Amino acid sequence: MKKFKKILTAITTTAISAAWLCSMFSASADTTQLKTFRIFHEVAVNSNIAYFDYTINYSSIVTATPSIKTNLLDNGYFTSTNNGKVQATYLGNSINTNGIIATTDFYTPMSVTSIFNEISYNATIRNSNNNNIDPNSITMTSVLMGDVNQDGVVNAEDISALNKYLLSPISFPLSEKGLLAANVKFDFDNDGNPIINSIDSALIINYCNGIIEHF
Repeated sequence: MKKFKKILTAITTTAISAAWLCSMFSASADTTQLKTFRIFHEVAVNSNIAYFDYTINYSSIVTATPSIKTNLLDNGYFTSTNNGKVQATYLGNSINTNGIIATTDFYTPMSVTSIFNEISYNATIRNSNNNNIDPNSITMTSVLMGDVNQDGVVNAEDISALNKYLLSPISFPLSEKGLLAANVKFDFDNDGNPIINSIDSALIINYCNGIIEHF
């Protein structure tokens, strides 16, 4: 019982500290604050993709980064550029496992609620026999980075949810998208699982306080 009370006290203290830290500098928050939407490009099991070339066009209010590959593309050649539009190409061994193959970050004004309203996508995808396959063989999932509790905004509640998770992942689990949103420093293990720790919490605090413009 005493152990439970200590844990509960620690959780309460963490939540209060998060709220205080996130509001301490709210008056001086940067007016150019941006949302970071990260698109996760994913493939299904036995997709047999040996080549793809995709282009993402985005509106004038959006800025973007080139796509970054994951270790699922290590057995081939991958390149990505951003010259007013994001382009990415892969050529190599066929991809026969499911998972995230690449990510692309988009920075938007705070008024944007969905990145899919601001982008268009087209792709050419081929299998190991060099036959064209369904462009939707690579799916796109959008995550608002820092939105740990998945309520559509990034604030002290997300810091509290993340700190509780770090204290006890079993007692305070996060959703699959919540885990992706919490990994703001973009760190993964060899199996492609997000590595989440106090650095992510500190970055979200800095974002809430306007110290950093985006993730």
